[in-house]
Amino acid sequence: MNRALSGAEKETRIVGNDNNDYGTIQTTHDVKPIVSAPGVTSYLPVTTKIEKYLSGQRTTTQTSDVVINGTKISRKTESTTDHFSDTVHGVTTTTSITDFETDDTTNQRRATRSVGLSGSSHEITSLLSYDTRGNLIKRASSYTGSGLSPVGTHTTEYEYDNHGNQTTERDTSSSPARGNSYVYDNELQQFVTQETKWGGSITLTTTHQIGYGSAFGVPTTTTDPNGNKSYFEYDNFGRLTKTSSDTDVGTLTTASYSYDSSFPLSAKTTFVTGTGDPDFVSRTYTDGMGRNVYTVKSASNGNFAITGRLVYDGTGKLVRKGQSSWASSGEIDRFVLHLEERNPTSFEYDPIGRIKKTILPLAQGETSPVVVTTAYNSAFETTETHSTGTSKRTVKNASGEVLYVEDFLPTGQGPRSDFVTTSPGTERRRAISTTAV
Repeated sequence: MNRALSGAEKETRIVGNDNNDYGTIQTTHDVKPIVSAPGVTSYLPVTTKIEKYLSGQRTTTQTSDVVINGTKISRKTESTTDHFSDTVHGVTTTTSITDFETDDTTNQRRATRSVGLSGSSHEITSLLSYDTRGNLIKRASSYTGSGLSPVGTHTTEYEYDNHGNQTTERDTSSSPARGNSYVYDNELQQFVTQETKWGGSITLTTTHQIGYGSAFGVPTTTTDPNGNKSYFEYDNFGRLTKTSSDTDVGTLTTASYSYDSSFPLSAKTTFVTGTGDPDFVSRTYTDGMGRNVYTVKSASNGNFAITGRLVYDGTGKLVRKGQSSWASSGEIDRFVLHLEERNPTSFEYDPIGRIKKTILPLAQGETSPVVVTTAYNSAFETTETHSTGTSKRTVKNASGEVLYVEDFLPTGQGPRSDFVTTSPGTERRRAISTTAV
C-alpha cells in the first residue's frame, strides 16, 4: 500500500451531454497503519469524506472515521451534513456511532453498541449481545436524547438452532411478550416449514410444504392458522403458473399465470372470480430490456382496455406515454404494434437527465397543448411554469424533504398560495397570501 495515498482526493465530474459541468463529487481517502507485530505494519485504506456539489452549490458532506486499537477496529463514526440553509432552516448534521468488539478465536468483528442521531434530541442507543457462535441474541434500544418524554427500553431477543437459523424472535419490551418462531425443513435445514406468531395466549401457526424440483426451496402447499390450504404450481423454470385454495365447495383455482417467450416477452395473469362473472385477465408486454411496453386487461361487458404505450429513448428515459384506450380482444394473447400513441404525453430532459419539459395531450376545444417547463434554479430550488400562466416554486433540502411550495396564478388574477415546512418531517404550516401577484 502506497502510504502517499493518505489524504488523497478523487474528483468525479458530472458532465452533461452538452459537455458542460453540472456538479462534482469529491472523495477524500486516508490510510490507517496497523501494527500487527514489531516491525510489521499493514495499511487500511478508508474513505474519510465525500462532498457533493450541484450547480456550483455544496449539497451534502459525508464523513467517516474509524478508531483502531492494535489490529482491531473499535469504533466507527459517520455523519451526513445537509448544507441547505436559509433564514428558517439551518445546516443540519446527523451522526451515527458504532462500537465494535473482535472475537480473538474466530476473528469476527461485531457491533456491540450503536448510537443513531447522536447528540440530537432524537438520539437512540442500542446495545447488542451475542452468543459464543457470534449470533445476535439480544438488542436493547433506548432513548438517550434530551428534550423528549422518556420511554421504556425496546428489547428484542433471538434464539438459533445448531445450523445458525433463527428460531425465535421475542419482543420482551412489555407483558405479555410477543414474537415469532420458526421451524426449518429436515432435508437442508434452511427453508421455513412452520412459522408461528404468538403473544400472550394467542398463537397463530402457518405451515409450508417445500418443493425441491424446478422451483427449488419455495412452498408448494401452505396451511394458514385456520387450517385452510393454498397450493402453488410452477413450470420448469421455477415460475409460478397456478394457485388454488380450499373453499367450502372444494379446492378451486384462484389464479393462473402463463409466459410467452416470443418477442416481445409477455406474461399473462388470470384471476378467477369464482362466480358467474368473467375472470379478470391481464397481459403485460416488455421489451428486450425488461421495460413495460403496454398492458392489456379485461374490462366491463367483455371488452378489453390497453394502457398507454411507453416509448423510451436510446438512454432508457421515457419520452412518450400514450393514453389508455379500448383494445381488441385479440391483443390479450398477441402483440399488436401501435405505430402511434393515443394522445401521448411527451417528456424532454436536460443534459444530465432531469425532466425539463412535459407536453400534455391536446385537450378538446383547445388549439395548443399545455406545456410544463421545469427550471432548475439551484441545487435546491425548481420552478414549474405552465403555458397557461400558472407556476409553482418548490424548495427541497439535499435529503429531498420539501421545505417550501409556492403556487402562483397568472399576474393579477388571484392570490399566491405558500406552503412552508418549518421543521422537516415534524411540523408544517400553510399560509395563504391575499396579495395578488
